[in-house]
Parts: sequence; structure tokens; C-alpha cells
Amino acid sequence: MSKKNITMKKLILLLCFFAMPLLMLAQKGSYFGFQGTFYNTWVINQQKYDYQFLPDFDYEVTTGQSFGLKAGYKFTENLGIQLEGRLTSVGQDYERVDGNLLSTKELSFRYLQFPLLLKFNGGESGNLVRFYGLIGPSFGILTKAEERYNVSIPVFQDIETTENRRDDVTNVDIAATLEFGAEFYLFSGLYLNLGLRLNMSISDINDEQYHDQDNYKPSRNAYGGINAGINYILAR
Repeated sequence: MSKKNITMKKLILLLCFFAMPLLMLAQKGSYFGFQGTFYNTWVINQQKYDYQFLPDFDYEVTTGQSFGLKAGYKFTENLGIQLEGRLTSVGQDYERVDGNLLSTKELSFRYLQFPLLLKFNGGESGNLVRFYGLIGPSFGILTKAEERYNVSIPVFQDIETTENRRDDVTNVDIAATLEFGAEFYLFSGLYLNLGLRLNMSISDINDEQYHDQDNYKPSRNAYGGINAGINYILAR
């Protein structure tokens, strides 16, 4: 069994262990919801993989998104825990202009993500608006990794190629997650949340085969954006 498969199995078992308390949703203070996030995404320190001979590309503004479910439990009115399941798309776009030659590169990752977050609430219960903060680790299982090159040559047809990068990056991305924002209570049991979410990989996302290269620098996903959700309190 490969090292990557063993790591993924350990991660799944760990997540199941942490998820068990949140399955007891009949308790007072339990809630669930749906949320979506629009990100500005970066890959810190670009890696050329099979194209080491190419020069560095310039970074371009890149966007991504994430959607999923969440469930949580409040220990007190101001402290709780939240477990999420998300499908997250991130990556980095690049561009290089050399005379009349325009080259672009798009690196795309998709993860099945499981953030496990400690939640803090400010203000008193019963307020129409309450501030909140979330902090904790996020465990991402890679489901897609692609890199697309496009070279635009005047007069000639564009040249485009797409590479599968599943074997070039790690199967698991562990990130630190931080979010802060406000909750807006509509009526009994239902509320909206709107906040700023920030994420960054804790470890290198590149596979070990690239670590011995000269002047090697580890790559990390970094992304932040607006997170919005709708939530329902199951028991009050």
C-alpha cells in the first residue's frame, strides 16, 4: 500500500472520530447549515513540475469557490465547535509575455475539505446581531489537480496542453483556517452569517519527488474571501 493511501486512511479515521460528538444533534445548542465562499486564491512559490526549463511566469489574479454543509454544537452561549464538509476549488493563474508571444498557465486544485473549528460568539443571546470568530485546522483530500498551458503565437493557431498533476502534489492538504464576521438572526431558530475567511496550507503541497531540486522552495495554497451561510438551530 502506498504512503499516500495510508495517509488518507488515517485522515478519514481521524475525521470520523472528531465527527462523532456532532452526530448527537438532538442536544440543546446544536445547529446545521449550508454555506458558500468566493475566494481570491494563490499558490505561494510556483512549481514547474515537468517544465523546469521554462522561465518563471507572472502571477495573475485568480478566483476560486467553496460550497458545503456544516454542523455545530454550542457548549455555552459564547463557545462551541463546528465541523464542515466542503468542496473547494483553488489554484493559481500565470501569464508571461515575451515579445509577440503570450503564454498562460492555469493550475487548478479541487479538495474535499473538512474544517474542524472552535467557534467564539460575542454579545448576548437574543441579540439580533452577534459577532463570531472561527479558528482551527482544515483537512483537505485532493480530488483533482490539473495544469493547463496555452501559447498564443501571432498568425499561428494557439497551442494548448493540459497535464494531470495528481502524482505531483500531495493527496492531503492541511491548512490553518481563520474566520470572523457577524450573525444576523431572522426569527426563531434561523440566522444568516457573513464573514471573512482566510486559509493557508501548513505544509508543502508538492510531492516529495521535487524536494531535492536546487533552490527548492515549498509551495502552499493561500486563499481568502467572503463566506456566507444560512443556519438553523435544532434545539434551543
